[in-house]
Amino acid sequence: MPPAAPAQAIDSRTRSRILAAATNRFAAFGYRRTGMAEIARQAGVAAGTLYRYFDSKEEIFRAVIRDLHDGWLARARRTPPDDHGEAPEPPEGLDEEIEFGIDEEGEEAEEEEGFP
Repeated sequence: MPPAAPAQAIDSRTRSRILAAATNRFAAFGYRRTGMAEIARQAGVAAGTLYRYFDSKEEIFRAVIRDLHDGWLARARRTPPDDHGEAPEPPEGLDEEIEFGIDEEGEEAEEEEGFP
């Protein structure tokens, strides 16, 4: 029998599955039309499990945005400027990913002109 995975590794994988499911749900349905039960179902965990990792849907949303932001920054830092010293164009699909923002009061942000 293989040795059991450390609890921290399992926690990290579960948290990652929750964030991946939440990212998909928020992108597809927006903040208001995404519920904790749907996130849990897509992540393959019990609804109560979400609360081991996050206090609220807003906290999950903020973690999703933070992870996306960190990923974009990491990619931008690895991408050299063009021949004119300009930053590269943002990754394709970035505007769709940003579209599902919330404002500082936790309300769904109004869609900005130029977003689909």
